[in-house]
Amino acid sequence: MIMHLKHICLCSLVLMLSIGAYGQNTLDTLYANDYKNVALFFPSPIRKAITGHQNFVFTYNRDHEAHYGLLQATPGQESNLLVITSDESVYSYNLAYSKDISRYNYFIGPDDHVGRARPLYETKNKSYQEKDALTQEKESYQRISEILLTKKPGRLAVRRKKGMLFRLEHMIYQGKQVYFVFQIRNRSGIDFEVDTLDLNIISGSQKKRTAYQEKPLGISYVYNRPEIVKKGKMNRFVYVVPKFVLGDKERLQVTLYELNGNRLLSLIKP
Repeated sequence: MIMHLKHICLCSLVLMLSIGAYGQNTLDTLYANDYKNVALFFPSPIRKAITGHQNFVFTYNRDHEAHYGLLQATPGQESNLLVITSDESVYSYNLAYSKDISRYNYFIGPDDHVGRARPLYETKNKSYQEKDALTQEKESYQRISEILLTKKPGRLAVRRKKGMLFRLEHMIYQGKQVYFVFQIRNRSGIDFEVDTLDLNIISGSQKKRTAYQEKPLGISYVYNRPEIVKKGKMNRFVYVVPKFVLGDKERLQVTLYELNGNRLLSLIKP
């Protein structure tokens, strides 16, 4: 049923295209696997992206439009990727799994698009409606995040390391999103500058690379994340990601990196 719906979505998107004599006369094939990230850089920010089969995962920032996305794959049948950027340009690629990858970065030019999702005049007329919908969505994320930070701290997973404490307090399913409430406490005597936070679904063991798989989760919204956790201080913040469900042998791995430092805090929720 899921595959059928995906095919319907892809067909609907294709019918919307106004395809002319553009750069991609024949579709390029992108190769990916389950233990390396393949990065695609587009000339305009990504507005929407969809793959034709669940063996392929393309993640990009849905909260703040970004020019790049990451592609990963598991063994299985070939598929395709359709990307629409903020200027309504459409890019299409074939996808295939490969154990050996020789290219990890693709810098895509504006002439590589296959068409446009809408005529330019329609894009301008509908931009205001899209902005209103996006504003309402962000306001909903913020309102729920504020409520969650008033809840009594829980303890789903904890990592302690050299005076630092990193805790996953809550994991709440709400509509089509999952809300994570985190706490970070600094007792190290040195300020901790917060860099990136990665959320990945993992399976297998890193000691056995052939069985180990890592799938990054996209980020929908971030609330109250600090730039610096001062020594002796504690901060709580919220991450929102698209809804997912862990399989029987899958776990959630959360890794917090330090900016201008080498400290790393990683915890795993079974």
